[in-house]
Amino acid sequence: MNAWSGKIVRAGHDRDGGVLPAGQSTLEYCLRPPQIWESDADGNIALRVIGWAVSLKGEAVIARVSDQHGVRKWSRPVLPRSDVAAHYARQDLGVSDRLGFDFLLYLSGADNNALLRMEIFAGDCASGELEFDVAEFYRSHRAQVGHQGRFTGLLNETPETV
Repeated sequence: MNAWSGKIVRAGHDRDGGVLPAGQSTLEYCLRPPQIWESDADGNIALRVIGWAVSLKGEAVIARVSDQHGVRKWSRPVLPRSDVAAHYARQDLGVSDRLGFDFLLYLSGADNNALLRMEIFAGDCASGELEFDVAEFYRSHRAQVGHQGRFTGLLNETPETV
């Protein structure tokens, strides 16, 4: 299931996995579906994950990526996103402009059957598990690039803003 969205989503879960009542969510985020940034003929890949997240209470935000082997990556939003901060400033919410994240997740050929799960946390709110099927995505990628050598860069690179 490749359900990561490019739309702003308000978190609907507490940190224990229960559903929060309407209006109690204080975490909003936006994620672009991961893209293969680098790959080689041995099946080693680097997935690029881009997005932003904000706590409406000003709490620290953490993104976590895991698979069947456990946690693969922790990341705090540290990249400036003045466009996102300006949106919340118009709502009289004083949030930092460091709301964005953009990181690479390296997987070996043996990991290409992984089902990645990403969660974003802030205070008592959590996004819930956002799943990404690496195997399905990687098969499509190999069909496009052929893999005679090494591939670097996004296939259909556009300056999309997430």
